[in-house]
Amino acid sequence: MLLAWGRCHVPNIFLSGSLSSNEYVVKMIKHLARGLVGKITIRKANGLWSAIAQEIVLTGAGIGVPLPLKVSSAPKYCGISLSHAYEVWKLVKETNVDVDKYGGTRMAHDFMTWMVQQGDLILMGTSLTKYIAVRCRFAPKRHEKNSCILITCIIAAIDRSENSRNISTRSSEIPDL
Repeated sequence: MLLAWGRCHVPNIFLSGSLSSNEYVVKMIKHLARGLVGKITIRKANGLWSAIAQEIVLTGAGIGVPLPLKVSSAPKYCGISLSHAYEVWKLVKETNVDVDKYGGTRMAHDFMTWMVQQGDLILMGTSLTKYIAVRCRFAPKRHEKNSCILITCIIAAIDRSENSRNISTRSSEIPDL
């Protein structure tokens, strides 16, 4: 079922015992594998249980199977501290509530919104990008009305031979529509 939903990728299916000797079962599994995304190699044992054990050892050693994709992980948590309307966070102590001087709204402070969590997987050569749209009110001198700011966090995996990790964040203003 996970294969059919596209939630996992299986590069090899190894059939053993009575499964490998039943041609109908082998044919149906090959037919199913052709209809799924990605290439799936169907293998079957051609002998006794010693052949099965040999295949398991060879496959486990990576002989005759494609190399896995290189992955890296986000080295740290990346987030932004945003004020949220107090009504959303009713479990907050009253001491963490302030009144917004521009709108008079009661705000809960010191809440972190995580964009990327430490350990999130990144494929080599691609980047992990997350966006958070934030509606906020600026001082009257800077903007005359509310604006929406798009906060972007981009984390890319780099070759391990480099000494630093490529972590960048940026924000850009998008006018209200």
